[in-house]
Amino acid sequence: MGIKVCERRAVSSVIGVVLMVSITLVLAAVLYVWVSGYLPEQRTSHLLDAKVDGSDDSANLTTWSIISSKDVKFESTVWILTNGENIGLNVTIVNQENFTNEKLLQDSVYDVYFLDFTNNSIIDGGDVFKVKAPEDGDYVLRIVYGGSIIWSSPETHY
Repeated sequence: MGIKVCERRAVSSVIGVVLMVSITLVLAAVLYVWVSGYLPEQRTSHLLDAKVDGSDDSANLTTWSIISSKDVKFESTVWILTNGENIGLNVTIVNQENFTNEKLLQDSVYDVYFLDFTNNSIIDGGDVFKVKAPEDGDYVLRIVYGGSIIWSSPETHY
């Protein structure tokens, strides 16, 4: 009677390492997706800051003042008003004489009047703009530059 030795072969050490690394990567990806749902969304690239300067709710107009800006070229911006759906806005530079609520309300082409105080076609601190919303409601205004949102307003009633 001899002792019978049973030879069992385990998974090779290379395959074991590959399996452990794969499982670790999958768990890390699941953890990242789960945790990223709790992180606040990055709103803007902080190239521009503005504040409400006044509003006329009966005409759906809001006036904004640029507080600060970092070399944003006006002609390279896209302006979007959103209230669930994105509305592209037509923007134009106007002089001080034409920067009135009445002129903007009568304008059938442009939705935003931009007053460039330095006349350099760059959005600078101190510049002002008026926005005309298509209808009464709460909107978020976004300014896009170089493919990134550089400023997003808080939800504002127009």
